[in-house]
Amino acid sequence: MAHVSGKPIEEVAQEGETEPFLYKVTQCIPCRMSLIIHWFPNLCTGFGLAFIAYPAALATLPISPLWSILFFLMLFTLGLDSQFANIEVITTCLHDAFPKFIEKKRAFISTVACAVMFLLGLPCVTQAGIYWVTLIDHSLASWVLLAIGLFEVIGIFYIYGGSRFIKDIEMMIGTKGVWFWLYWRLCWYFFTPCITLLILVMSLVMFIPPTYGTVEYPNWGLALGWCIAIFCIVMIPATALYKLAGVQGSFRKRLRLLCSPSEDWHPYMEVHRGEQYSQEHVCTGNIVADEPCCRICCIS
Repeated sequence: MAHVSGKPIEEVAQEGETEPFLYKVTQCIPCRMSLIIHWFPNLCTGFGLAFIAYPAALATLPISPLWSILFFLMLFTLGLDSQFANIEVITTCLHDAFPKFIEKKRAFISTVACAVMFLLGLPCVTQAGIYWVTLIDHSLASWVLLAIGLFEVIGIFYIYGGSRFIKDIEMMIGTKGVWFWLYWRLCWYFFTPCITLLILVMSLVMFIPPTYGTVEYPNWGLALGWCIAIFCIVMIPATALYKLAGVQGSFRKRLRLLCSPSEDWHPYMEVHRGEQYSQEHVCTGNIVADEPCCRICCIS
């Protein structure tokens, strides 16, 4: 208080005897922000930054109700944007898995998905909701996303093949030169997996149990967070093992078969297939079983 007001400590102390000190501090806007930053440093990051620190700062501006409305409207539209992406992922995956069943029920599936996600989000708006949100955010928004991203890079560029991926892109944007793809090949094959793996390892090594303020989570809460994180990742190797068990042949042959595109892999619409996936390039059942890409139709 003395530092903010520019008065000696003795004078501030004498004023505190005649007027409640806490009242003066809360009425002093710089003091209010200093108290928030000093006593609640965790509020200046994460959810506290958006719902406590920023609103407190907006309350000090002229026409503060206007800026507060615009700020929370921005948060609302940001949430809608994320919700659109999540719903589209769910409906698209279901449509690809069950195209005949989902074709005419896309709106119904989207409504059901929104309702289920709404019910799942209700615990996050209870009195203990901030603890659930912090636990979920700490468990999923860190190393889990890095692990999933690493799986995606390996699956696309090391299993499906970077050259095939480049041909698929050129089918849409046109043929590009070798030097054009050199930068992207370096990123896809080296920089992206190496940096992602390094950050993933460092995230696991420097892992800190979640806390909210001075409240530490019990052991069952930490175990629940790890279960949530592992459940999101375990589906990737579990699906791979399930597919591997459903194919006949030796382990090497089954692995090679599953790591190759199938003969019916192509864009959905004929007009988008181009020369690479056109009908004249598809053979009538001659599959070379001993080649690395044993599920690619041979070109005669």
